[in-house]
Amino acid sequence: MEETMLLSRGWLVLTVPAGVIGIGILIAGVILLLRTIRVPELARLPLLAEQDVELADSGPLSFVLDKPRFRNVQANVLKPFALTVSLEDAGGAIIQASPAVMPMHVDGLSRSSVELASLASIKPGPYRLRVGGLAADSDHADSFLVVRRPTSKLALVGSILGIIFGAALMLGGLIASLATVVKFQSG
Repeated sequence: MEETMLLSRGWLVLTVPAGVIGIGILIAGVILLLRTIRVPELARLPLLAEQDVELADSGPLSFVLDKPRFRNVQANVLKPFALTVSLEDAGGAIIQASPAVMPMHVDGLSRSSVELASLASIKPGPYRLRVGGLAADSDHADSFLVVRRPTSKLALVGSILGIIFGAALMLGGLIASLATVVKFQSG
């Protein structure tokens, strides 16, 4: 009987800290996820086939299509990521943005956003922005092309895995602690 009580107390010494550490990892994962997905916008432009834009900062860029959820803006519905983005600088050099390898797609109740393309680095200055593959007969009045910094996919995956691991550790610690206390009290 004395050995059972010592074993039960020993399990509580392991399971309670595991649950508390799980809560900490879960909170850290949620904070990292929110910091990762909240990327400030550099520009929110109307969705047009061609327009002028002034980019004030240098560095990597990501182009995101923000549109009403059930509206098609693409010329070919069978190719969902057929939109292309390119920039032409003041000297006439065309910079083709590389298509998103793993496009992040976020659907809300009324709006949808999808990452189209990205540029590794850009210099500040005036550019002519071209979006290819738009449907000519579609209404783009409520659709936008958002220029922002790229979202770190590694940080996104890491934060999601941290949330899953933290939740599992928290629930495992809680369930094991409750089972130990119930077994300890029942004798």
